[in-house]
Amino acid sequence: MKIITIFALLLAFSYAEGECQVFKCHSIEQQDGIQLCAQQTEGEQNEPDFFGVERCSPDQFCQAQKWESPEDVLPDTSLSCGDTSTRNFPPSLESMNGQALDGDHCEQDSHCFKTEDNAATCEAGVCRASTKPGDLCSGNSRNCPKGYFCNIDNICAESLLKGAICTRHRECARNHACIKVKGEQDFVCTEYGTLSNGVLFTEHSEDSFKNPKSLLKNTLISIPDAVGEMQGPFVCKSLAMMRVDGYHQCRSNQRNVDQTYMVDSLDQSCKVQIFARDGAENYDKPIIIETTPRCGFNKNTSAVCPLQPGDNYAMDLFYDSFMSIGRMDCHRLSNSIPFENGRNCKEVWNVRDSQLVFKLLRFYQITLFHHMWANTAANEKCVAQTITYNLWNGMEDGLLD
Repeated sequence: MKIITIFALLLAFSYAEGECQVFKCHSIEQQDGIQLCAQQTEGEQNEPDFFGVERCSPDQFCQAQKWESPEDVLPDTSLSCGDTSTRNFPPSLESMNGQALDGDHCEQDSHCFKTEDNAATCEAGVCRASTKPGDLCSGNSRNCPKGYFCNIDNICAESLLKGAICTRHRECARNHACIKVKGEQDFVCTEYGTLSNGVLFTEHSEDSFKNPKSLLKNTLISIPDAVGEMQGPFVCKSLAMMRVDGYHQCRSNQRNVDQTYMVDSLDQSCKVQIFARDGAENYDKPIIIETTPRCGFNKNTSAVCPLQPGDNYAMDLFYDSFMSIGRMDCHRLSNSIPFENGRNCKEVWNVRDSQLVFKLLRFYQITLFHHMWANTAANEKCVAQTITYNLWNGMEDGLLD
């Protein structure tokens, strides 16, 4: 124990105070009969020691389960390769009885949503509603085929497209919401991600969402290291809004001031902008708070700032995934987030093991769980294929620096 303690002190002093350990690709001297994937390595000349990482052979996986963060890494330790895969993607999705809508994945008839109006069946792995355009639907759009909704006359009518006058969200096509911009006369179907910051709008009272302003205040006061929830309808380009003077107003979601998401050491703090000031005219005037960085399995000694949902990296992930999934040929009421059971659109199901779906999973992981972001923010590829493989799942191409 004394030897380990002394070694730990020596290792700590090899880094400047507050700097993080480095994990980078490096050939490892293999032990007899054991293939290693990570091992403490002596730095050259005045360079500090680091953990060298080498990918396992194709049929092997780095057994890194005990390293959930760099804090778990003891000095002079190593990781070995083994047969146990740490891949956990795609998520396990089970079809729930009676939930799948027209166009959703199914395995048997009982998985499909049925009523007296709709004798849906599972055909070739896809639920098919028995209703047709103009059929009775008893006030429930789940009875209608995809691309249709149950109107005030209780018949299946074609979903309304961008610009069409509407009264409720459910009347609009997938990836659209029924809103009225301040100064306009009518509620119209509006495509997600199209309104600029500062725009004021309303929605039907029965469609209203939770007040994002209160969520931001809770974030600011109670848990400053956490992220605020993005609120629907997602008509704002920022995908975030705040309640102001009886309206919803599009505002930037909270974001790091420094979009490198890095600070030199753990002794520094990260500055975050939160756009939650009262008054419509203050939509672009941020409140600044500070958050705490942490170390990850990264290629440099920098500490990583918590990723915020309004950061460029997070927004790119969300737009590339959620918006693309929303444009698929699915029922409006099918799940837009393909990690939930019950109503999983067949088109989404068919690409569930793709980078498109992985990007959405990664968005939620790294904005909700800071250690997942810190552990992967500046990985070298060999690290993404070994130590943090359970977070990348082989989908790292194009997402690393």
